[in-house]
Amino acid sequence: MKSPKMSGTIYLVAAASLLIGFCGGYLTGVKDQTPASRRVPLAGVSTGSLSQPASLILDSKSAEIAKRLNCVCGCKMELMACTCEDARGSKEIKLFVQDRVRQDLPESKIVNQLIDKYGEGIFIKRSDSK
Repeated sequence: MKSPKMSGTIYLVAAASLLIGFCGGYLTGVKDQTPASRRVPLAGVSTGSLSQPASLILDSKSAEIAKRLNCVCGCKMELMACTCEDARGSKEIKLFVQDRVRQDLPESKIVNQLIDKYGEGIFIKRSDSK
């Protein structure tokens, strides 16, 4: 027969183990997520899995403009193929274009704003004469 002291110790060890397990699991899950205060919902962005970058789905007019652009983050890729999330990278530029299209700005004004913000190197080839 077990002593009451030994039974209490077993329950205490079991409870402590469960508590450590739950806390460890919670902290592991929390550290992999962006804090709520830093999350910014992006329209048209699929979340994908944690191992793959999110891709932005552009409307047809935004996509036509984006097809003529380079990503200027330093990756040297065409914008439509790039999925980088660097500052001044693919996602930022695509959102910039899509925002201007949704504001119903003329394409020439969007082009000028792209040049002002990212420089001439943003264009793969220029279709307009400036």
